[in-house]
Amino acid sequence: MKLVPIETQKIPSVVPQRKGSNYNILVEFQESGLDCVELRGYPHKNASSAAVCLSQSIKRFRFNIKVIKRGERVFLIKSK
Repeated sequence: MKLVPIETQKIPSVVPQRKGSNYNILVEFQESGLDCVELRGYPHKNASSAAVCLSQSIKRFRFNIKVIKRGERVFLIKSK
């Protein structure tokens, strides 16, 4: 192993993460001013998949929102 000096301008930059449709849904809900909404017409295979994907996006982007799944229905609720 050896050290090779380089200029800091030649260090490759990190590509920003893609935000996607879940991010857009969460931002739309946050800006809507509503406390609770039911999510319909989601592009995921089923309600469980939609709830898990949304909860992962909420953690990733640090939103104060909860996802609740009841049967085949998915709800978004603002947490305080």
